Amino acid sequence: MATKSSEIKALATDNHYPAILKLIEDIKPYGLTLDVPAGQGAFALELLKLGYDNIYCLDINSDDFKVSNPKVHFIQHDVINPLPFPDEYFDNVFSIEGVEHFENPFVFIKELCRVLKPGGRLILTTPNTFSVDARL
Repeated sequence: MATKSSEIKALATDNHYPAILKLIEDIKPYGLTLDVPAGQGAFALELLKLGYDNIYCLDINSDDFKVSNPKVHFIQHDVINPLPFPDEYFDNVFSIEGVEHFENPFVFIKELCRVLKPGGRLILTTPNTFSVDARL
């Protein structure tokens, strides 16, 4: 059963996902992809539109995740613990607007790097809390 994208809310600003997707639009999708934290699954839906087809989504809250697609696999996981994947497992790792919520972001980033294959792609974003807009 496919999920209606109108039911899923992106947990980032309206122009955030388009900016990230522009960075990767000319790169052919390949391999295994990780999206953490996944929220409701809005970014996974955007990746599906680009042709990604084996996406693992992790989030602590399973009740919020709304994507129902055989190409998207959800795992409830608290990233205070090591990620439940072997070393060098993913070709692509995305962490969009999440790292700022973790008590120890450096341990989290180290885990993202651990599960990323050599030569893989890691895209991590966080709000610029020094900007006037973010403070307002």
